Amino acid sequence: TAEDESTPEATDKETGEPEAGDVPGTVIEAMKADAAERAGTDPDAVEIVSAEAVTWDDGSLGCPEPGQGYTQALTPGYHVILEADGQEYDYRAADNGAFRLCANPDGSDGGGIVDY
Repeated sequence: TAEDESTPEATDKETGEPEAGDVPGTVIEAMKADAAERAGTDPDAVEIVSAEAVTWDDGSLGCPEPGQGYTQALTPGYHVILEADGQEYDYRAADNGAFRLCANPDGSDGGGIVDY
C-alpha cells in the first residue's frame, strides 16, 4: 500500500524523469529551463506533455529550416513537447543532448529531407 501511494507522488515531484521515458533527465532539465525563459516563468512550472527517444530521418531532427543543408543519415535523438504558461514548446534533440526549439513543426515529423 505504501508503494501505491508513493508512486504518483514521486512522478509529480521528481524532475520529470519518470514521465520522460528514454530521454535523459539532464536533457529534459535544459529544455525546461529554455522553455521557462521563453515563457517568463519558473522551470518548476514547466510541464512535460510528451518525451520520447526517436530516430530522425536526417540531421534536421524532423524540423528543417529553409535554405539549410542537413546530414542525410538516420539520427538518433529525442522529441520533447513541454508546456509553459499555456504555451507548448516543441523541442528536437540529437542523442548528444544538443537541442533546439522547432518553430514550425507542422508537417515536419516525416523527416525533413529537402531537395535543392
